[in-house]
Amino acid sequence: MESTGFSYPGDVPNVGERELLLPKSTGSEGVKRSFQLQVLNYAREVAQGNTGLLLIVAGEAFFAISDAIVQTLQNVDPPVTSLQVCLLFLKVQPEVMQTVLTAIAIQAYSH
Repeated sequence: MESTGFSYPGDVPNVGERELLLPKSTGSEGVKRSFQLQVLNYAREVAQGNTGLLLIVAGEAFFAISDAIVQTLQNVDPPVTSLQVCLLFLKVQPEVMQTVLTAIAIQAYSH
C-alpha cells in the first residue's frame, strides 16, 4: 500500500484498496460488478498505454471547439471579435486572462 502521509482511522471503509468503491452485490449483480471492473481496468490500461495520443486528441478537440466558438461569434450581428471576448474574460477572471495574454505576447514576441 502506498503511503500518502495521512493516517486513517480503522473505521474508514476500503482504506488501501485500489478497487473502485462500487456497491457490493451478490448473484447476477456480482457478475455485473465484476464485468464493470474488468471494463474499467481495461480502459485504464488503454489510457495509460496511449497517453500521448489522448493528449493530442484533447488538444485537437480544444482547438476545434475554440474555432467553432470564434466562427459563431463572427456570425453574430454585429460581429464579436476575439479581443472583445478576451477583454470580457479579463474583466470577469483577471488572473486567468492575464496569464493567457502574457503567454500570447511571449509567443508573438518570440516569432
